[in-house]
Amino acid sequence: MLIKIRWFAKGASDAGKAKDLAVVVDTLRCSSAVTTALEQKVNAIYPVSSVEVAFELRESEKFANSYGDPLLMGEVESVKVKGFDLGNSPTELLLRSDLKGRNVLLRTSAGSQVLNSLGGANEPSKIRAIVGCILNARSVASFASRLALKERRNISIICCGYQAREFALEDFLGAGAIVSQISEGSFERSDEAIASCLAFESSVDSLSKVLSETKSGRRLKETGQSEDIEFCSELNKFNGVPIFDGKLISS
Repeated sequence: MLIKIRWFAKGASDAGKAKDLAVVVDTLRCSSAVTTALEQKVNAIYPVSSVEVAFELRESEKFANSYGDPLLMGEVESVKVKGFDLGNSPTELLLRSDLKGRNVLLRTSAGSQVLNSLGGANEPSKIRAIVGCILNARSVASFASRLALKERRNISIICCGYQAREFALEDFLGAGAIVSQISEGSFERSDEAIASCLAFESSVDSLSKVLSETKSGRRLKETGQSEDIEFCSELNKFNGVPIFDGKLISS
């Protein structure tokens, strides 16, 4: 069995066609925000493709009957959307005391777009994807490798990229953090998976500095959100494993 790296929505679609176990990585910041939100006891997160869809669903009686009064969370070009309850900031989530048991509609520039490209759950597990990042790399690696071995499936780590269309070093490093903690004896690694692991291992002692120099990191600094860079660089801070079933993300 093989660990491979794929990119963007096309990579997510290709992983689905191949029936791989997908691990979606958007280090700055969707994956990190999702992981943190679930640690803050959010009930479930519903990724959507656009701001308009988020507002429409919140006003939908059918959606309300199923999910209550959801919070709106997300960004456009790293900035919180006007009218949303939350941005895409994991450190902002830590300051909120009203998240327990709430459902969340999530729109981001990359992560929610890629998740929406995955479609329905693969057989046999009904798990469509795992959401991973530096914050939960060890737990995601352990869960994904056990499940993939049990079901005899390859693992595709989907790097969302900058704006879901450009290479993003932070996602490559996030993928490498996960790859580095999966036993080499159990899985063959593609060349790109090997490269991601080597890149992570060479940067592990300076992750915050490296992430701050990326295009996404520079944008966060420009918008006064530097604290998220340092937070998203904390290796194995959380043990949670967010699971996407093709519709909702939950623990």
